[in-house]
Amino acid sequence: RYILSHIEQDYASLGESLRFISDYVSLQEIRLSGKVNLVVEDFEVSDTDFILPMSLQLLLENAIKHNPPDIGEVLAIRILRIGDWVVVSNSTNNYVSAESFSLGLDSIREQCRLEGIPEPIVKSLNGMFVVEIPIIKR
Repeated sequence: RYILSHIEQDYASLGESLRFISDYVSLQEIRLSGKVNLVVEDFEVSDTDFILPMSLQLLLENAIKHNPPDIGEVLAIRILRIGDWVVVSNSTNNYVSAESFSLGLDSIREQCRLEGIPEPIVKSLNGMFVVEIPIIKR
């Protein structure tokens, strides 16, 4: 329902997006036998805070696709807020992941460009993959 209700929208509320990905990760934990650990830092969310629809789900899908947890491993995903950015980080492993065509990140970049908002910031630091996406005030 969330996907259908947001497919044609330019923005989605940050609070609603966070609730959706919590449900999404719960489903992935069932599929992956509890090998995904999502931590959403407790941060303030205003009614005026919006993000691109489906952007958080896309980042979580990428994390799972490119870092599937191996036996005895857990994929750690953390979401926090730094100023007007939502920061999504995930642990990386030595597994040879699925080939990346960068479609997910390219899609978010293109949406940002079309909306005239800052593009995501992508980093790889100390065994972590980090993506920062802008919060849009509306």
